[in-house]
Amino acid sequence: MSQKREITSDEHVKQAQAEMERFWDDLDNESDRGMVLSAGAYFEKVLEDCLSAYLNKSKEATELLGSNRELGTFSSRNKLCVALRILSHEEAHALKLLARIRNEFAHLVLVTFKEDAVGDRVHEFSRSVVGEESPTWQRVKDMPLREMFSFCLFLLNDRLWLRPYDVHLHTESYPELIPHHVDTVLVDSP
Repeated sequence: MSQKREITSDEHVKQAQAEMERFWDDLDNESDRGMVLSAGAYFEKVLEDCLSAYLNKSKEATELLGSNRELGTFSSRNKLCVALRILSHEEAHALKLLARIRNEFAHLVLVTFKEDAVGDRVHEFSRSVVGEESPTWQRVKDMPLREMFSFCLFLLNDRLWLRPYDVHLHTESYPELIPHHVDTVLVDSP
């Protein structure tokens, strides 16, 4: 998953699907910490791929998305994806909650799904993914926390795993809708 990849063809979608399936198969074998940190890294990579597909292929775009750079954090990528209408506010909120859970597991030495604070966050995350009004919530709300978390990750992934490809197709199909240069806007203004 750490390789830089360009989203360009149906062959890539098949490759991405194979990577994704391998990732999800391995995820259940992880410890609680491993599961949460891996899921956080996975969705952060989805955000990076969305932005890479949207931005002009340039040295500047690559630098912006690098770690320890302006768009190198989960939070900044999430916010920009909303600002560019790549993500809905609901999707971004779910990812923000996922990032909080990830941070909890990353910064505390001994933490598991059995912790009360983690349980509260997992329930909040799960409600944001499933929706309290959904009939699915009635089945999900009583699941063990690890199972609930895993199930909701899978649902969120179902919505987002092809999003970078969708963004790529949109920017290739409708390049006129992507701003190219400020001068163009200024010249066309009355």
